[in-house]
Amino acid sequence: MRLAAGAAWALEWGQDALLPWPWPAVGTGQPLGELEYRDALAAEVVRFLHDASAACPPALAARPEEIPGPRVAGVPAALLLKEAAYSAAAVGAYELHDFLDYSSWLRGALLQELVSQAPSARPLRRAAARAVGQWVARLEPADRPAAYAAAASAAADPDACVRLAAVAALRALVDDFGFDVATFMGCAAGVMEALAAMLVDSDELDTQTQVFSLLNLIIERLGPDVRPFCDGILQLLPRVWQAAEGQSLLRIQVLAALQLLINVLGPDSPAAYPLLVPLLQHSLDAGSSREPELLEDGLLLWLVALRNAPAPHAPLIQLFPLLLQAMACSTEYIRAGLQIVSSLVLLGGAPFLQQHGPALAAMLAGYIGTVNERGTLLLLPPLDLLLSLFPSEAPALLAPALRRLLALLLGGGEPPGVVANGLGVVARLLLQSPDGFRQLLFSAAADAAGSDGAAPADGLERLVGALAGTWAERFDSIGLPLARKLSALALCALLALPTKAQLAHAAAIVGHVTAVWHEVEATGDAEADGLYCSPLYDAPRGDDGGWGGESLALSEEAAGEAQRRAAMSEAEPLRRLRISAFLRDQLAAASAIHGADLQAAVAGAGEGLGQQLQAVLTAAG
Repeated sequence: MRLAAGAAWALEWGQDALLPWPWPAVGTGQPLGELEYRDALAAEVVRFLHDASAACPPALAARPEEIPGPRVAGVPAALLLKEAAYSAAAVGAYELHDFLDYSSWLRGALLQELVSQAPSARPLRRAAARAVGQWVARLEPADRPAAYAAAASAAADPDACVRLAAVAALRALVDDFGFDVATFMGCAAGVMEALAAMLVDSDELDTQTQVFSLLNLIIERLGPDVRPFCDGILQLLPRVWQAAEGQSLLRIQVLAALQLLINVLGPDSPAAYPLLVPLLQHSLDAGSSREPELLEDGLLLWLVALRNAPAPHAPLIQLFPLLLQAMACSTEYIRAGLQIVSSLVLLGGAPFLQQHGPALAAMLAGYIGTVNERGTLLLLPPLDLLLSLFPSEAPALLAPALRRLLALLLGGGEPPGVVANGLGVVARLLLQSPDGFRQLLFSAAADAAGSDGAAPADGLERLVGALAGTWAERFDSIGLPLARKLSALALCALLALPTKAQLAHAAAIVGHVTAVWHEVEATGDAEADGLYCSPLYDAPRGDDGGWGGESLALSEEAAGEAQRRAAMSEAEPLRRLRISAFLRDQLAAASAIHGADLQAAVAGAGEGLGQQLQAVLTAAG
């Protein structure tokens, strides 16, 4: 077996393995340098193990246990041979899975090598750390405490190579499915101290990013249990940030760590504001060419901070002009930007709207009709939020945006999903601000009359007819229960408008309203909390909620914003409106205006629909 012999030769390399042999790079024919030699040899070992799976793995699996003694000190050739065997077993972990008794190897040799402090044993310590990381899938629960402690010990070794190998091993151990938080906490303090020391002492970018990646992973996996270390990490981050000037990759890691810490701190997150606000000011300044790579991570950090904020904090809210600046640069940031807008509105309330409302409204109006389907769907929740929280102020403020939205919905060129969801914003305006809705109709009709020379009254009739027809046609595209109730109530109110064009669609309107009544009220569950906590707008197609990483996902459950949204849900006007009673009242108002025309329109719905309508009206009392 030529390959098996080659694998055996690779293990017999001895002391000469440290020499810069002219080993040809695979596929290039070019000689490798000293630092590349080991990587090339590791690749060759894996190839040997894979291509000669019948002979190589058993022979190599026997090597770590055949070498006598737990350690070889003072004999470089024998020590290097043992290191070679460990390294081969590490890089060939997959191929050796069925041949090597890892538990015995770990307990009998690897753990001893990892805790050895002898300078001559450092090559073995490095190789043992690498093996522990590569074989983590075979780690038994009973061996985890010893493995965690040994890797933590290696992370504090004076030798930089050993420390980096320990970082890789710790990352594999912490990222493992079987990671045990309670067990790891016994050595967490030592690991944190070692990582902090490496970040402070090292000026090599690759080392710093590896260490920071592990630090962030530990924060993420420990969750609330990392609280005892938060103060120390917050004191460390400014030093790393300052030392990383011009190194965006490392500063991105700092921003990611701060995201995770703020989620952990939750209501106590203002403790991080002295560090957070300056970092956000630096990262969000899209007009500066200092470090544009930080902008996206800065936006995510800001969003996490807003969601966790227990109360308004002026410096955090006053960053809004930087958001406008960033969103003017590219639509790439529209998703994060609009989620930030929603969080700012919830947190800042009326003072925020008073100070930044005109600029916010101009930004929203500028996007409508200029972004794709996904972008349009992302615009709707902030519009609905503003109309819901500020029914008196928002309609006038958002008038340009609402006119553009109405034209978009009635233009006939938008996908059904955009139209169905966009009608929800129109429904919110009609129900919570009837005067604002009428003003929207008048201004839109005036715009249409100015363009085609029609009389304003005729333009109003055509506009209402088009709106009622579109709503009736697209109603079945509305799938979310709360959104269907919102639109059903709005259709009831549409019947009572003084125009007559909507009467042509009265039968369809009554059919949709009675259907929704059967869905949400006929069973007696109309006031169930679940209905009013459910989404009102569809997420953009293909949106799986996985963007932004773990820290952003965790922030969606942040206590601060959760309480604000719960208060908004309690104040939701839809809670107080019953479809049956509202339909009864609106039909009475419409009858007073339209008389026999309304009766004729409803009668044309047919006997079956008439019976359903009567059942709804009877339920109203």
